[in-house]
Amino acid sequence: MVKGLEGVEWPRQEIEGHGQFTVTAENLAFDVVLRAETTGTGADRAPQLTVESITVASQPTFHLDEKSLTIEGSTIDENTLETWKQAAADAFNSPDAGQALTAKLVDTLAQPSFRDQFSITVTAQLAKALDGVLGAVPAGTLPSDDSGFPRKYGPLEIYLFDRLRASVNDTGSGFYPRPSSSGRPVRCSNRTASGTSSSARTRSASRQPTSASRAARSRAFPTS
Repeated sequence: MVKGLEGVEWPRQEIEGHGQFTVTAENLAFDVVLRAETTGTGADRAPQLTVESITVASQPTFHLDEKSLTIEGSTIDENTLETWKQAAADAFNSPDAGQALTAKLVDTLAQPSFRDQFSITVTAQLAKALDGVLGAVPAGTLPSDDSGFPRKYGPLEIYLFDRLRASVNDTGSGFYPRPSSSGRPVRCSNRTASGTSSSARTRSASRQPTSASRAARSRAFPTS
């Protein structure tokens, strides 16, 4: 501040522009609250994600793409165009502009229409991911016998379990039990597998005392 000029306000020029421009945001983070549930009933159930809120979790940095910026006016010519572009870029990249753009971004994210569209997008991505891992289920073919489930499991957990059941029973699924290298079908029942191995261990154990007792008798009573 020059001595003697304290309190003097220097002239400022405000320029209002209209048109399109491109801004790149860096270090932008969101906090998204989702509600996961199912829609439909029985064999026609489907997963659904609903975006309840979106908030900006950080202060991003904005950068104006000068190549996409167009400046027109009666006072703009080839000699002053680059100067105006640089001034506009400096204004966009300033901290004040960043805060203003962030506030506008928050308002846009809070609009119900945006959240509805975001919900449709994430629901479609979830369905695509499930189909990619478990295989697609034709409409009306999802297992719907949900009796016997503990009450602690909600509709979404039961739906995911039914999707896994459908995948295991689908011959074209990667989860369908394949025959072993011996050509015999793989047993998928835990009860059968554990019973077989337990029985095998019992038979092996019953043979060992027999051999040991015979050897003991041979040493105790050697033959002539």
